[in-house]
Amino acid sequence: MLLVLVEGGALLLNKAGFWPFSAPTYDQTLITKDNILADIDSVVGIWRQPNMDTRITGNCFDIQYSSNSFGARDIEWDLSTSENGTVFLGDSYIEGYGINTKSRVSDLYGLMTNRETYNLAISGHFGPTQYRLIYEKLYKMLPHDEVIIGLNLPTDISDEDIDKWRNRRRYRPYLVGDFPDFEIEYGTVALDNSVYSRSKNTSQSMKVILNEYSFIYHALLNLKGVKMASDPVHIRNYGEKFDKALIDRIAYNLIQIDSLAGKNKKVYCLLLPNREVLDKEGWIFEEYFNQIKEYPGVENINFISIRDSLQDTDSMDIFLPCDEHWNSHGNRLIAQILKNRIHGN
Repeated sequence: MLLVLVEGGALLLNKAGFWPFSAPTYDQTLITKDNILADIDSVVGIWRQPNMDTRITGNCFDIQYSSNSFGARDIEWDLSTSENGTVFLGDSYIEGYGINTKSRVSDLYGLMTNRETYNLAISGHFGPTQYRLIYEKLYKMLPHDEVIIGLNLPTDISDEDIDKWRNRRRYRPYLVGDFPDFEIEYGTVALDNSVYSRSKNTSQSMKVILNEYSFIYHALLNLKGVKMASDPVHIRNYGEKFDKALIDRIAYNLIQIDSLAGKNKKVYCLLLPNREVLDKEGWIFEEYFNQIKEYPGVENINFISIRDSLQDTDSMDIFLPCDEHWNSHGNRLIAQILKNRIHGN
């Protein structure tokens, strides 16, 4: 009973704004009994078990979550079709977090353009290095002539920061070195020892459950964070200061994706319009996006920003009411804009 009261107290203090620590996400994809999302892939780290099917619920969504034989959250791909296909790369926004697959950007874009689509996006701190590596792993078998990369700069910059992630017990690929001479490093944790490993031990599983569900756990992490506040690695605000080293890594991955795609495929890079980008201070991410366009080697990539088109849109219209991700209407709106920008009205 005491534990319930303390948990409730932490929740109330957080929701009332008296103690503004990061709240649990209730992300069941990381703790479902089927363990559909885990650090299981030796190349990209986090991925799904093939041919899995489960149900994911949140405060404002209840969806079916399944994977095909490649472990992608998609229908089973027909690899015997023509080259008229589009590969989508990105994180949870492109994956369609919180909505059913038929209502997400990639599927709607496919219907609007009469094209096959292959969605290689996933949740779980999936960044540009992983976008490139999953494309490198699968692109030869996917019949396509378009690649659309969803760049989520507020989190993609963080995902490329090896200093931030190195000791967080995740099996993730990072770029080390200087542009353009990067190498891949996987941190200090082996695949089976990752905190999000499919074979989690009791301690690892408990940490994941607490992280996704407990306000007390996040309050304690906040107190720990206060002690670490003097360490610049842990207090970086990527929206305040341009970090060229991290932008170098993003640009490098885009260049590598374009190189893999080759001259006969069109590559598009979309600045994802999330809340931070659409915010009045979101111009800084637009500036980062413009900086990426200046790198040698990106000349053949088509960069698309729709921030101006959506800035006056009521956030209630395009975002889930309980989450930062797009709702079905937001996905449809963005798919329509993409279709118009790439294939015309």
